[in-house]
Amino acid sequence: MCTSRTRAVGVTLLLLGLAAAVAFRVHALESAQLSFGNITGDGWSIEDVSLQLNWTGQTSASIELQAAKAQLPGELGSISDLRLVCASVELTATVIDCRDGRLALKSSRLGRQSLPLSLYYHHADQRMRIKLRNIRMAAGRVAMSADYQQGSWSANVQGAKLQLAGVARELRTAGVEIPPLTVEGSIGVQLSLKGQGGGITSLAYAADMQSESFSDESGRY
Repeated sequence: MCTSRTRAVGVTLLLLGLAAAVAFRVHALESAQLSFGNITGDGWSIEDVSLQLNWTGQTSASIELQAAKAQLPGELGSISDLRLVCASVELTATVIDCRDGRLALKSSRLGRQSLPLSLYYHHADQRMRIKLRNIRMAAGRVAMSADYQQGSWSANVQGAKLQLAGVARELRTAGVEIPPLTVEGSIGVQLSLKGQGGGITSLAYAADMQSESFSDESGRY
């Protein structure tokens, strides 16, 4: 789930990249490698962050961002071996636009992932958009998109062929209390959220279950 702290991670890295891009062009550098060390915030941290940038045109570049480990807030766990690559990104003093990137990581919750990614950031109005596809979760696939601007945010999540048992396991790991049910079958979900700061102001969802069945181990349901 999006929170103000998780968005702060992305905003921090984007601003670092934007500042680096401006500095490189001002000093007519064609390529550079920067090390940012460790970055920490309220409930999150990223270790050993580095950025490789190579200019390929006046306002185009290739970038590779790496981090050894990141601790996420709440019950989201940690990730390691993080590597974000964008072979062609529009990079100016006002815009970062990566339309065909790839994010590779190892999640303590979801294992190794290699995800198509697009990312857009506009500095003047602090507007950010990120899209991720093919997230492997509960034996199915999840796609998500999120928009953020000056404290307001929205997110859309779509999941296909998620195994109910896996979904129940993820909910329990995240701290959501559900009865000890034995569930079988799969589910497709669509989830839309809007919020301000760290709070959710609206939530809408739809679900489509296939071959669902369950038994209550406690005998209460």
